[in-house]
Amino acid sequence: MGDAGHRAELVEVIRQIRNRWRLKLALRGLVVVVAGSLLALLASASGLEALRFSAVAIIALRVIVVAVFAALAVAWLWRPLKRQVSDAQVALYVEECDPSLEASILSAIETTSEAGASESHSRALVERLVQQAIEKCRTVDYSHSIEREGVRRHVMTLAGIAVAATLLITFGPPFCVRACPRCWSSTAARKRQHRIGLRVTPGTATVPRGSDQQIKAKLIGFKAGEAEVRMRSTSSGAFERVPLVPSSDPQVFDGILFHLEKAIDYKIVSNGVESPLFTMTLVDLPAVQTLELEYRYPAYTGLPPQKIENGGDVAALRGTEVFLHIVPTMTTPSGRILLNDSDSRPLTRQADGSLTGSFTIDKQGFYRIELEGPHGEHVMASPQLHHRRHGGPGTHGVVSQAWPRHHGHAG
Repeated sequence: MGDAGHRAELVEVIRQIRNRWRLKLALRGLVVVVAGSLLALLASASGLEALRFSAVAIIALRVIVVAVFAALAVAWLWRPLKRQVSDAQVALYVEECDPSLEASILSAIETTSEAGASESHSRALVERLVQQAIEKCRTVDYSHSIEREGVRRHVMTLAGIAVAATLLITFGPPFCVRACPRCWSSTAARKRQHRIGLRVTPGTATVPRGSDQQIKAKLIGFKAGEAEVRMRSTSSGAFERVPLVPSSDPQVFDGILFHLEKAIDYKIVSNGVESPLFTMTLVDLPAVQTLELEYRYPAYTGLPPQKIENGGDVAALRGTEVFLHIVPTMTTPSGRILLNDSDSRPLTRQADGSLTGSFTIDKQGFYRIELEGPHGEHVMASPQLHHRRHGGPGTHGVVSQAWPRHHGHAG
């Protein structure tokens, strides 16, 4: 191989080493850009979850994430890779990585460059320096070995970030699992916004004055360990906070507002999610003022009847007949006992204005009292109460929830 061939080979080796160096810079920059953008995305997902995917929040957080990505890409990718690096700088870089070269590559590069502009250099000397530099490069194979550990380290870091991101989105905190896959899709974000909320029963309603009203809130699209009613009796008044109780369904919370005497505005709040503001308007309709229960057990038990003066939820043996004696808040001609929303038993009006009726315990369920209003309307006059089978022969009935009479309390 002649003088020109050795020089071309040396230039090719320098070019390959420069590309290897640029690859290391690109991978290092990619690690920083990906990691920083992922952190910004996680912060964005958390923010969108907290702000319930509002349109303003979606736009603002997307702009922030894009700005973070662009800033990192410019600082860690575009600027480093834009730098022009001469052959002499590459040779110096290689010899810094391997001091055993003793400046042979740098000398060959400099001598070759100067030889093109001066005839004072011996062609044989230049050729010898270039040939020695090529032989050392062939021995060590710098075009592949240099920065090998750095390149491998950055590749492993990128793989680790990818695995961590996948695990976070799949098995991570709720805001990662719910928000990350959706926060960059406009359609999904809008759907998500509508899927997060609270379904409240009864919502806005007209209820009997002095009645006890059950409040039920179902969490839609999120989970929480607690929920509360915030209610006020005037539009300018401060909200009173009353906790709700978790039910057997972890997504449902409920409670009872006892003996309402004033109209109220109320809403449900859970984990930062608020329901719309509802209104309970009070009218003079009949409601249950007192409820007395009498258990008449099956004959085989030999148990005498048991009276519960302040009745409510019922737990008794299968086959037990439960008699109800109801005193309403105002005169009502009739009513009925609603069983599991699929069956009913009539209530009979007595001479003193009270109502009586009965049902038999045969399976677990719930019951409510419905009374007839002054204009023939059907009025839910009690909250939902439960009945269930309990115990074995010789076990007395148990009332698990009495009929307390406290104003404005839920529980």
